[in-house]
Amino acid sequence: MEVFSSSNSPFSIVNHRLVGGGVIHVVCEKNRRGLGEPDMIILHYTGSTSAMSSAKFLVRPDVKASAHVVIGRDGQVIQLVPFNIEAWHAGKSSYGEGAS
Repeated sequence: MEVFSSSNSPFSIVNHRLVGGGVIHVVCEKNRRGLGEPDMIILHYTGSTSAMSSAKFLVRPDVKASAHVVIGRDGQVIQLVPFNIEAWHAGKSSYGEGAS
């Protein structure tokens, strides 16, 4: 069992899933491609009325975007995709290409 924890956090990562702190897990079936070690965090704002409405939208099979975690304004945390599985950014994109 792979576990990551920090003594000053209510959260831990157990087997690529965030646990503790009231985390809600919503399954995103469309994401299956494995990942190596994470090297960045990408934050997006969604204009939904709640974290759960954003999560429910992102797990729809017809939506070509997803996220590992959705965090609501009230601090609610919802995990959609395990951290060892690729989540989809907002469509085709790249980072650092063409940079000198």
